[in-house]
Order: sequence, then structure tokens, then C-alpha cells
Amino acid sequence: MDSLEGLPKVLIQARIAAGWTQEDSAARLGVKPQQIQRYEASDYQTASFARLRESARLLGLQVRETIEFVRS
Repeated sequence: MDSLEGLPKVLIQARIAAGWTQEDSAARLGVKPQQIQRYEASDYQTASFARLRESARLLGLQVRETIEFVRS
């Protein structure tokens, strides 16, 4: 994945590949299962960046942050 735009789909795919249910993810993150349902239904648009990173970490994914200034 070469941009953060694809991270929500990768998180969902990684959860499924790990054999985790939404309930499993919720328990590991310390949130209610309905929160994971909302995150996934909205492609994590309501999740903070910290929550995205924590979700990725729990799934064994590594997020590398690079910020680049691009003039328009």
C-alpha cells in the first residue's frame, strides 16, 4: 500500500485474514463491537489516526508515516 487512503480496506482484509470477528477487534481495542461496525461501514472515516495506527498494530501491520510538501 503506498498511501493512507487504502488503509481502511487493508485493516478490514487483515482482520478477516487473521480470523478475527468484529467482536474480536472490539475486545482488543477496548471498544464496543458496534464501534468496529461503524468504522468498517464508513471506511474508518470517523476513526482518529491514533485509532487507525492502534488497529494496524494489533493486526501485525506496520504503518510508516511520511509527510511530503507538494506545491500545487
